[in-house]
Amino acid sequence: VWTIYLLVLAFSTVNQFTGPAESAALPGLVRRDQLTGGNSWMLLTIMVGQAVGAVVLAPVVLKIFGVEASLGMSAATFVGAAFLVSSVTGLRTVAVNEEGRRDQGSLLDAMTAGWRVLRTSRRAFLALVYLTVVGTLAKALVVLAPRYTEDVLDIETENAVFVVAPAAIGALIALVLTPPLARWLGAAKIAAAGFVLYVLSIAALGLVVYVRSFILDNLDLDPGLAFVEREVGVSSVITMAMILAIPVGFASTMVGVAGKTVLNEEAPEGKQARVFATQAALSDAISLLPLFAIGGVAELVGVREVLLVAAATAFLVGVYLSVSRRFGPPPQVQPAGVG
Repeated sequence: VWTIYLLVLAFSTVNQFTGPAESAALPGLVRRDQLTGGNSWMLLTIMVGQAVGAVVLAPVVLKIFGVEASLGMSAATFVGAAFLVSSVTGLRTVAVNEEGRRDQGSLLDAMTAGWRVLRTSRRAFLALVYLTVVGTLAKALVVLAPRYTEDVLDIETENAVFVVAPAAIGALIALVLTPPLARWLGAAKIAAAGFVLYVLSIAALGLVVYVRSFILDNLDLDPGLAFVEREVGVSSVITMAMILAIPVGFASTMVGVAGKTVLNEEAPEGKQARVFATQAALSDAISLLPLFAIGGVAELVGVREVLLVAAATAFLVGVYLSVSRRFGPPPQVQPAGVG
């Protein structure tokens, strides 16, 4: 067991380097007006790779070759991927060009460089807020999913995967729509809209029974929830939760793509990776305590109540940090004689 724990720890540690590096490499491969599309394609490849690996390859390899061979093949795949990435000409060119732009300061300066960038750009700071809050809510949703399926949907926990599966539909739609929407309205506005939609979707999951009742009482849909419950035998509450999973996946992906695009646009060359590393570290640190407590709180007061409180808290925090100048960057002062 401890070997597995150490392996997970090592994988998570490496991911703290590779994740920011992947996001920081994108501006060296695409034009500025292609950043949103590039982030969408990057996220799509990650989703497809995870789906193929977890759903298709892992069961087959484990069944035929066993655990040790599966781990060995995974390690070989990582080595091969690293070789392919190292051969990308654009990445080597960017690395050479940025050598002269890196700060020659202390280790502390290097560690705080990302935070200084986030503190001096309002757009980057708000993207940080949206990415961090949505990431925290997403992790909380994963923790609460088993209890939600038992207490609210009244089904076995192993069936939770079927309830959340429609989120993939929303994610794919967001990957297609976010780039044109960002070109039209701007990535920052799309990230803000995705944040609001995500919080509302989480709240709707907490109110799923009431949402179902409202639709049945006020909307004459045929076929609708009642038809599915009557003819298919699936509870209308379960169907409603599956429908709500679509905007959850849509909004989460929209915030991820648009938020990272804003950070790509605002971070100067040579500091991109530090900005993304800072965002990832803050997201992990802020979500740590709530994730420890949220399971126990759900047992005491109920999972629906926890979802509603989490959604309301996230919304208030997001709105406050969006309008407050206390924690964000100071307002930019126009030079004398301008305007």
